[in-house]
Amino acid sequence: MELNTEIKVSTDPIFNKISKVVPEIEWKIHAPLIYKINKLKKEKNAVILAHNYQTPEIYHGIADFAADSLALAIEASKTKADIIIMCGVHFMAETAKLMSPQKKVLLPDMSAGCSLSSSITGKDVRLLKKKYPGVPVVSYINTSAEVKAETDVCCTSANAVKVVESLGAKKVIFLPDKYLAKYVTKNTDVEIISWKGTCVVHEQFTEKEINEIKEQNPGIIVIAHPECPPDVINAADFAGSTSGMSEYVKKNQPKKVMMVTECSMSDNVQVENPKVQFIKPCNLCPYMKKITLPKILDCLENESNEIIIPGNLIKKAKLSVEKMTLIGRWSSNVIDILKQAILEDLRPSGDVTSKHIKNNKLIKAKIISNENCIIGGLSLAKKVFKFSDKKIIFKLKTKDGRKINKGKVVAIIYGKSKAILKSERVALNFLSLVSGVATITNKFVKKINNKSCKILCTRKTTPNLRTIQKYGVKLGGGHNHRFNLSDEILIKDNHIAIDGNINQLVKRTIKNKKGKKITVEVDNLNQLKKIIGLKFDRILFDNMNLKNLKKGVKLSSKLYETEASGGVTLKNIKKISSTGVKRISIGTITHSAPAINFKLEI
Repeated sequence: MELNTEIKVSTDPIFNKISKVVPEIEWKIHAPLIYKINKLKKEKNAVILAHNYQTPEIYHGIADFAADSLALAIEASKTKADIIIMCGVHFMAETAKLMSPQKKVLLPDMSAGCSLSSSITGKDVRLLKKKYPGVPVVSYINTSAEVKAETDVCCTSANAVKVVESLGAKKVIFLPDKYLAKYVTKNTDVEIISWKGTCVVHEQFTEKEINEIKEQNPGIIVIAHPECPPDVINAADFAGSTSGMSEYVKKNQPKKVMMVTECSMSDNVQVENPKVQFIKPCNLCPYMKKITLPKILDCLENESNEIIIPGNLIKKAKLSVEKMTLIGRWSSNVIDILKQAILEDLRPSGDVTSKHIKNNKLIKAKIISNENCIIGGLSLAKKVFKFSDKKIIFKLKTKDGRKINKGKVVAIIYGKSKAILKSERVALNFLSLVSGVATITNKFVKKINNKSCKILCTRKTTPNLRTIQKYGVKLGGGHNHRFNLSDEILIKDNHIAIDGNINQLVKRTIKNKKGKKITVEVDNLNQLKKIIGLKFDRILFDNMNLKNLKKGVKLSSKLYETEASGGVTLKNIKKISSTGVKRISIGTITHSAPAINFKLEI
């Protein structure tokens, strides 16, 4: 296809954006391919996801969403496209399939592998678990689905430290990148058992090279990826994930910068920061560079190179990725909540009782459950104690999400008596809260005993505790509904009442949805009939009797995902699930979950 006027009009805005990093002679080849790909993906309802290491013509030219591994995994779980084209490497395409198993996921070149992913197998992980029984496994997202299936939780370079510390364990198996493992070791008190894998791109950089660049470029800022060797990270001015490096440049706008990572990453960040001068003694990823525009077009035209993963493997591997995305929510706001809870218990004068104890001796304390439950919140309890005294040792005797019996010792604490007493009630309160949510959720999940129907929480949560309560829902086997008003579009009864015309409201919303999923709530069959056939995602039947709910599901199940809510109890949930509805959302599991009773025994 030649570069005609129509193609130029369509693609010139892209070239204007990336002209500093893509020569015009190359653009004449790229433009027709970009035009054809962008046109075809709309016709086929396909979405193109691209990693930061993709070349600029892919990253800026055809990608619908371009980001790091964590963001790509989350986006794959949210997309409503029928086809996902992964412009990345094989493990990324597998991860997209895990997050959207019902979608057709395609990889333009099946030989686009990863040195880290190929360094370890599922069998290797099983042998490690046998050697270190009971030690949780954290796997870098740069691993195969087979390895993820043997993993407790995945991580990326952006959240590796956070994920490791979230487990509340004294020792963790961290796979497979030995340099990222060293980075984590440096930034946490958790003992790390590592593997021997390395990234073919980042292992090539040396401290000598960094120092020479600094000598040749006075005042340059060097930022490095955690997959680099420790001496390189030490020589750098900043170390962070792909997203962290991009954010650093965007926020600080250094006059001159060197990104110690893959070459195309520097090109893509340069496009978005034109005032910054980039020095690029970078390294190419031979696997990422296997993805090209001609291969993407061929893949899209023929729908070839589909990622196939057995269903039983998807179920196991997906769980470890979902846990990672959930931990992504556990940012500084959760830490702030814990600190505020501690201050609430100590203001204005501190623990005025414990200060009278003469001997602030080292003691051993046990946290014991007074009820049968699904345990949750151990990592929160640990952080509360650590806030009082960093030297406190918090030893887990079980893991979040496990069923435990009355009398079970869930943790043993070693430390100074006054610090333990000061933290006791707040730590137990968080355990009671999360375990209560997990336990009641699990009762609903077990009651329906229906794998094709999901139990979900709602936004009916305690103010400022939503992240924590939704975590409890996941531990109990439930699923999270939208986290907040910006996550999805949910047209409810009050929206309809104010607008006055449900059909027109839904049509306007579809036209301006901007990539968001749309759910429409109806409370009678007449409302359903007014909108059925319109192209949205989900029907929410609210407070319908069983007879009408069954009719509604029958009318709409071939067109939309179906959901029921309102008045759901343990007594009627089985009958509700028998209507064929695919989702049941329940406010009770968060706003009215009975707290589980724990005690601290010295």
